[in-house]
Amino acid sequence: MRRVLWMVILVGFTPLVYGQQQEEIKKLEQKVKMLEQRLNYLEKNASPAGVSRDQLADEIEKRLSDLEAKYNQWNGPKTFRAYWKNGLRLDTLDKSFRLKIGGRIQYDWAWYADSDMRDIVGDLQDGTEFRRARIYMAGQIYDDIIFKANYDFAGNGNSDFRDVWIGMKNVPIVGNIKAGRFDEPMGLEVLTSDKYITFMERSLTEALLPAKNNGFMIYNTAFNKRMTWAVGVFKNAADGSGRA
Repeated sequence: MRRVLWMVILVGFTPLVYGQQQEEIKKLEQKVKMLEQRLNYLEKNASPAGVSRDQLADEIEKRLSDLEAKYNQWNGPKTFRAYWKNGLRLDTLDKSFRLKIGGRIQYDWAWYADSDMRDIVGDLQDGTEFRRARIYMAGQIYDDIIFKANYDFAGNGNSDFRDVWIGMKNVPIVGNIKAGRFDEPMGLEVLTSDKYITFMERSLTEALLPAKNNGFMIYNTAFNKRMTWAVGVFKNAADGSGRA
């Protein structure tokens, strides 16, 4: 419950802070434009008595530098920004740190009214079921470290982690490394996210392929990203197939 509460607080608070930052940035940009206009005016016209143009230029330059420093503090390359793009995202302007928080709900309903089917298979009970009810967090740290934690609340009390892994990109020779619980690299039927399949359930060919298991894998692309390859060692997950 505390984790859910903190998640709600984060989702509500982060856009508010980001909005305040954007307002401050706009005000600073307006001040910079006003000071630049004033400097241009003073360079073209006589300066006030007792004050040289150079002194005025130095003072305005100092103010511009102070504003620029404050602007970079709010909007520097390491400053996090929050926005919505298929989920809540937080990242730095240089993209070296990224965080995405999201989830999905797939709710299944069924009504049976075919009397012939009831005669063949027996009494069929109408009902509803959450096929998938997930929340996840994924991201990148210092450009090269990647991670994901995906928790599924569906399953009639059998809630469990779906994906929990950490990896590293840009590793010499092998390319990428991943360790934890994730899909074995075998078959598009399994590797394609359930967000992009035609029906709520996958086809019967899935039964012939391994799915989410605990393991270690190296993987990369080849021939200008026209081919992918992966080699891994896996052990069956605690809950069996790990299918989803």
